Amino acid sequence: MKKIAFVLICSFLANQAAFAGPAPAPSPTPAPFHVNPNTLRTTLLYGNYAILVGMNQVAQAKDQVKVARANLLPSVSLSVIFSPNFLLGSVSLLLPFLFPSNWFNKAQSKNTLAADTVAYYLVQLNQYASAYALYEEMVSDVDLNIALKQQSVALQNLYASLKQQNQVGKTSDQDLNSAAGRSELADIDLSQSDKLLATETAALRQMLAVPLEQQLILDVAHVPASTYENSTPQILSAKALSVAPENSQIDDLVAASYDTKWSKFWSFFTSASLGTIGSNSSGGQISGANFGHVGESNSGTFGFATFANLQLSNDSIEQLQLQKVELKEETDQLAETALTSIVQSQKQLLLAQAAEQNLINAYNIELENFYLGTTDLLHVLDANTAILAATEARVNSQIDLDNLRINIHRMLITDQFALIQGCQLQDYNGNETLDDACNPNYNSDNDPNVP
Repeated sequence: MKKIAFVLICSFLANQAAFAGPAPAPSPTPAPFHVNPNTLRTTLLYGNYAILVGMNQVAQAKDQVKVARANLLPSVSLSVIFSPNFLLGSVSLLLPFLFPSNWFNKAQSKNTLAADTVAYYLVQLNQYASAYALYEEMVSDVDLNIALKQQSVALQNLYASLKQQNQVGKTSDQDLNSAAGRSELADIDLSQSDKLLATETAALRQMLAVPLEQQLILDVAHVPASTYENSTPQILSAKALSVAPENSQIDDLVAASYDTKWSKFWSFFTSASLGTIGSNSSGGQISGANFGHVGESNSGTFGFATFANLQLSNDSIEQLQLQKVELKEETDQLAETALTSIVQSQKQLLLAQAAEQNLINAYNIELENFYLGTTDLLHVLDANTAILAATEARVNSQIDLDNLRINIHRMLITDQFALIQGCQLQDYNGNETLDDACNPNYNSDNDPNVP
């Protein structure tokens, strides 16, 4: 009976498998994503959330221009009478293009679009600067992680050697425990480094909108030097201000504020129309509109609050113009700080590199002397710790140098920043998508890193 039951169960399972059909093939694993300054830029501009929001704001501003243009076109106002027949009581042709405020509204919407376009460009530049800094920090952290792995392996090998010597009585239990403790502390540092890299990888993945299924591979590259690193703060600041998008954005906002100011002033002119109205016929009944008599109608309301609104607009314009003064002061400060700090960072990097190599040589000598019996374990462990301190100093100096160079390239719109073009709306003919106009150099079909 057991054999029959087993056969029946196997037959049932086979039938169920045949009914279900073949198992679906596993989805192919996407190719690894290689992160470097170039792919970082192209992918960030395509899928970053803040940049997409900025593009949406440009689209809304462009639609506002369409609305302002439509508000200048004539429209027809009809009044219908149902007493007792269906009649047109009045027909009016509204003439909004006669309102000066509507023309200022149109100009204001165009200047606002220009300002929002520059704002989108600034979002692109600043988001890429943040991503670039995160990438360079990860490159340095990977460098430090490699040094921590080397330290962990060296201490594990030392502990294994001491353990063999301890078993034959050639070394003390104290030395063995010291080597074991230092090895365990090194593994803790390595674990913390792995945790930091995992956190940074998740942040970079979110910034680039790369799916979890796609592996991130970090290509090592440091920020190239700028030709202005050896210039004076005055020259660097003047060059940065000459190319700063913030200046053109302030100009567009000031122009939009002037348009808003005069739009408010002319808003007292409230209506202008051309039309006809119905007339009474015999018997007191209302007849339809008399198209033989066309009249013009205009109306307006002027109050004392108009002058207060004009003063308020002038204050807003003055506040915008003061932002240029603030921009110059901030640029001067950044230029002076960057050029002073970059010299010190380069000096520190060279010193740290030399110290690291010298301490590696000293450790190798101490280790050899320890095995020869001419020095104790404490000197070996201290020499190993000194190597890591020098490596950390080198890595921190490299991070500082990369960040300073990112700031200079961002100020001057050079290096990778020169390849970010923002929205080219002057070339936008309406047949392309706004994404094409706002990122003309990007083609997702030719980018293997985009899923």
